[in-house]
Amino acid sequence: MRLSFRRRDRNRNSPVAIGLLVCGGVLALWENEGRFDYATAAQQAREVRSLDEAQADEAVSLTGKLEEPTIALRYVEPVRGYLSLEAVTEIYSYVEDRDSDGDRYIKQKWSRRLENIRENRDLKKLLSSELQRPDTYMLGGEQISSARVHFVDDEKTLDPGALKLTSEGLDLELAPAGDYFFRGRGSASDPELGDERVSFVGVRATRHATWFGAVADGRGVVKDYEIEQSWISSLIGNDGLLHHLVNGRHEEAVDKIAADLSAARWKVRLGGTLAIMCGIYFALMKVASLLYVIPVVGQIAQGAAYVVSAVLGLIVSLSVILASMLWHHPFALLLPAAVMTAIVLYFRSLKAKTKANARSRRRSRARDDAAEQGDAAGDERLFHQMIKMATADGELSDKESRFLRRWATQAGVPKERMFEMLRAATEADAVVTPPDRAALEQMIALALADGAISAREMRMIQRMGKTLGMSRAAVRALTAEVSSAA
Repeated sequence: MRLSFRRRDRNRNSPVAIGLLVCGGVLALWENEGRFDYATAAQQAREVRSLDEAQADEAVSLTGKLEEPTIALRYVEPVRGYLSLEAVTEIYSYVEDRDSDGDRYIKQKWSRRLENIRENRDLKKLLSSELQRPDTYMLGGEQISSARVHFVDDEKTLDPGALKLTSEGLDLELAPAGDYFFRGRGSASDPELGDERVSFVGVRATRHATWFGAVADGRGVVKDYEIEQSWISSLIGNDGLLHHLVNGRHEEAVDKIAADLSAARWKVRLGGTLAIMCGIYFALMKVASLLYVIPVVGQIAQGAAYVVSAVLGLIVSLSVILASMLWHHPFALLLPAAVMTAIVLYFRSLKAKTKANARSRRRSRARDDAAEQGDAAGDERLFHQMIKMATADGELSDKESRFLRRWATQAGVPKERMFEMLRAATEADAVVTPPDRAALEQMIALALADGAISAREMRMIQRMGKTLGMSRAAVRALTAEVSSAA
């Protein structure tokens, strides 16, 4: 229930609080990337069949059959089959909260502790929380100390219906209600101020388990790697200890520890980023609060503060994370960097190759076009020369005209160009050298088209043969050969 009265939060936006949020977030992100890698330590621990095989202060692992431990709590009879049990108690009371405007308000809710405020002066918390573990775990006949042991398996909430209350629990009039034991004047669904409830959560023990740590005095104990720690270390759970008891055989246990480390890192990354964002937001709100008196501008300023704090917080967080990775794990980033460099170089070479192929195709097309244009131009020049040959005797007979049109059609000379050249046949022009002996044969055949070669035509044929390096006798022999074939 939210009450009507408010209290202005004057400490949240103070420079000290803002600095603690931002600096705490940055330090948490920085240490988180260089935190103790207990997953690698567990993977590298030497597997032993008994603790007698372990050397002094050596990291080892032991897999074996786990004897179900028995744990005693205050309000219920001893419970068997759990590695750890915790009684979590709550009281329905007044708590202070705050809204987005920075105002504190009082409301009623379930809380694990009774806040020291005047609204709760008449309330008293009778139930107390506790965490219990056995002194020793028996794993494969070997003793494993429970002091500072770590669990990575999920906790489960015990069913109150399967538990038996002790005399203390009965005196407190605890009654099962869902996942809790409830006591008070109200009910579990409609509690009243001062009502309490208690739930029991624990890590279930399986038939086989694997332990990681060191050996001392014939018992499995914690392996302390003695890492450098700061005040932020306890906040993010970076203790530098390997003393893990995990359900399952060795490979399964190693995988569970690796997953637990990954989850811990991501939780700190998220929490540190949110802390930095909140610190930046509170700093911006100190400035934006001056604009609250302006109706529209105040709302815009508040919205802008949300966006800017989110963007800046994300940029700062990513920068800290990447810088910490480079600082703590420079060699671990060599492979990703090499892969990224190889990918970039590959795409750059592929792009260069594509450009080179494109240039090659363009040059090839240009050469083909030039060749085609050259062939067409050569055909036209040869056709023009043949026209001059046909008109060398002063006239163009019908047979010569038909020969020329037939040759031009086969050579691909456009009709418009062919007729244009025929109409200009009487114009003076230099004789063009035929490209080869076959072209000279065409010239001789054209001259013979009207039945005989005139003296002028013969002189032109001789000049053409001379340009091809042929003697006069060779030209006459070729003429006789073409004439006999015709």
